[in-house]
Amino acid sequence: GAALLLLPVVHWRGDWAQLRAHWPALAVVGLTNSALPFALFGYAALHLTGGLSAIFNAATPLFGALFAWLWLREALTAWRMAGLALGFVGVAGLVTARTQVGLADGAGLAVLACLLAPVLYGFSANFARRHLAKAPSMVVAAGSQTAAALALALPATLTWPAVPPSARAWAMMLALSALSTGLAYVLFFRLIARAGPAFALTVTYLVPLFAVVWGALFVGES
Repeated sequence: GAALLLLPVVHWRGDWAQLRAHWPALAVVGLTNSALPFALFGYAALHLTGGLSAIFNAATPLFGALFAWLWLREALTAWRMAGLALGFVGVAGLVTARTQVGLADGAGLAVLACLLAPVLYGFSANFARRHLAKAPSMVVAAGSQTAAALALALPATLTWPAVPPSARAWAMMLALSALSTGLAYVLFFRLIARAGPAFALTVTYLVPLFAVVWGALFVGES
């Protein structure tokens, strides 16, 4: 959905050459920043609440900073190390306080899925900074979403539900594609290019707050 919305904008801006030139790197970002994490969180949603999944997602800046230190050689100052430690304690505390599920019935695998997704996000943000810093953020968003859609096309076909999704479900999907993915990623990749992945990934510290609120308001989560 996001790819269909963003590709016409890329065409209108005359950025097809940029899209073709950066396609290999865009494919990697599409796989590690969208296709795989979305599939992992989709699986986790079958066993965990949305709020709890979002709390695990708050570990993303920790892995992002780790990749930046190991790969991009960004310095880990004393203040940054203290911040990472505090962030880890905060995420661990939130998870401990809200986790009421055992490791049976797929919950254990769901927790592992929620932990693997932030690892992929941390890698992807640093990969984008290293290989796509000079590409327009619109191209990165459109190209990565196109690659993600292509990667998920076959699995989606093989697991297509027996009962077709309702019109309301399709409308919600389009809304998520346009706002939570398309527009959000344009802003996100621009922030990575200008401020760096470690700073950009700190936005995920806000995700649990909103996820818990939306979960309580719309789906009755505690």
